[in-house]
Amino acid sequence: MAALPSKSIVRFRCLSRSWQAFLTSPFFINQTKTKSQRLIVSSGETFGVIKHEANKEIECKELEFPLKSPKQNKYYMLGCCNGLLLLVEPRECLILWNPSTRECQQLHVHPRLSNDALGNYGFGYDQSTDDFKVIIFDYFLNSHIEVEGCLLIYSLKSNTWKRICGIPQLLIDQSKSGILVDEFLYWSTISSGLGKWVLGFNLKSDKFEKIRPPNDIAEQYHSFLGLGLIGGCLSLGQNHNHNHGLIIDIWKLVKDGQSWIKIMSIMNLEGLANPNCWVPYCILNNGEVLLSYLDTKTFLYGEDSRTLRLKIQLYDPVNGKLRAGILRDYRQAITYDVQSLVSPKVMCSIESSSTVQIETLGFTELYGKHWSESF
Repeated sequence: MAALPSKSIVRFRCLSRSWQAFLTSPFFINQTKTKSQRLIVSSGETFGVIKHEANKEIECKELEFPLKSPKQNKYYMLGCCNGLLLLVEPRECLILWNPSTRECQQLHVHPRLSNDALGNYGFGYDQSTDDFKVIIFDYFLNSHIEVEGCLLIYSLKSNTWKRICGIPQLLIDQSKSGILVDEFLYWSTISSGLGKWVLGFNLKSDKFEKIRPPNDIAEQYHSFLGLGLIGGCLSLGQNHNHNHGLIIDIWKLVKDGQSWIKIMSIMNLEGLANPNCWVPYCILNNGEVLLSYLDTKTFLYGEDSRTLRLKIQLYDPVNGKLRAGILRDYRQAITYDVQSLVSPKVMCSIESSSTVQIETLGFTELYGKHWSESF
């Protein structure tokens, strides 16, 4: 049964309640998971999948997305985990989508939430509780016209929210959502006390962690450090001036979670428009580097400006050339390394309305007043 195509298995779920219960059980879902090196790319309206293998030509196949925004809005990818993609329709809703089964499910969004900047989101999975979680940074003006921040943690399994109040004002890279590695989400961050650093969030304990950047990063720019994924590990890229012109340095975070290894430097950037605005996202199996456009000076809130500023390109560091054409119509990419039959409808407790908060905690009580000012 597990060897059948995903379309057939989805149809069998409709035969009876017992069939549906078995075919959506964790045991059966785990039997059907397959790992593959793929990228999901998006133009905001259409989606494609790129399967990349060593020594083979890269091809992009369009995916069938079952929804179309009645307001002609674009959809942005916020994260991918265990075969499920989290999308946002700006200022409207969050959507869970399984590209393998074509199932979609709209999530209950916090009623006051309207900020749709990509960097304010994260999506991951807590294996200990078999629960998917959505993480949202929410900054707003309070009654005293002061900026106030809180962290919202949404549990798909219980369909409830947890709220941590009083989080410090952090300048987070808004060009991409949190990068998922195992059970941690990571954001590139700048603060007055720590400078450039990496903010980690443990999906199992719901706790923050601080990670120092590599010791040899260049401090000459105020731009963010670009985070990505390389070989299943968190990667960090920096675009900066060097003796030979612009250069992109790439590090990988080792498994201890606190030390970095430099793995590559890219020096041939003359073929890129605005070469100082590109950072690496991942390295494909054929050695090509997927670059994402990161223009922090003009990356503003609002759909129009974000649409213009998001770009992706494939770059061959050996020949020093861009791959023309294949990603011309796409603006976002996200790693998709697990195909599964996880149903977004089953994972969400959609029968009851979500609770705004089941628990309210104070950030200062958990971490202290000066947590974000020193390591």
